[in-house]
Amino acid sequence: MNASKELDNKLITMIPASSIELFKNLAQYEFEGKFYDLHNEYDFVKLLIADTTLTVAFKALSNDELFVIKFMNVVLTKLEFFNSANVPQLIIDNLYRGRFEKDGELQETVDNGGGYFYLEFDEGQKVEFSATDICVEKEPE
Repeated sequence: MNASKELDNKLITMIPASSIELFKNLAQYEFEGKFYDLHNEYDFVKLLIADTTLTVAFKALSNDELFVIKFMNVVLTKLEFFNSANVPQLIIDNLYRGRFEKDGELQETVDNGGGYFYLEFDEGQKVEFSATDICVEKEPE
């Protein structure tokens, strides 16, 4: 069940990570009745890991509206980042909840009931992590 509220002129929605459909690309996703194309219509702004929160921020190309996804209770398992020559802006390719291997078996949820996520950029950078919840922040329309 999603819980939404407005805070500091931002619409904030909390989504349990395990409720996200497996392999559904969140980079091109319908959220609260509106389709968001983070691959084609938004610029990647930043990736921040602080305490157990991983924040991924995007800015709309059309109107500079911010769209922020925060993953809560994160356990980072892979971070592969490198400099890409002649690339002024990273472009998100995929962001999805997937399966992961544990003790030789594929799992769909982590021990705390959360999901396992893959964040991939066109230029080859990758992040893998588990999270219990996703918090989406966007400016209200």
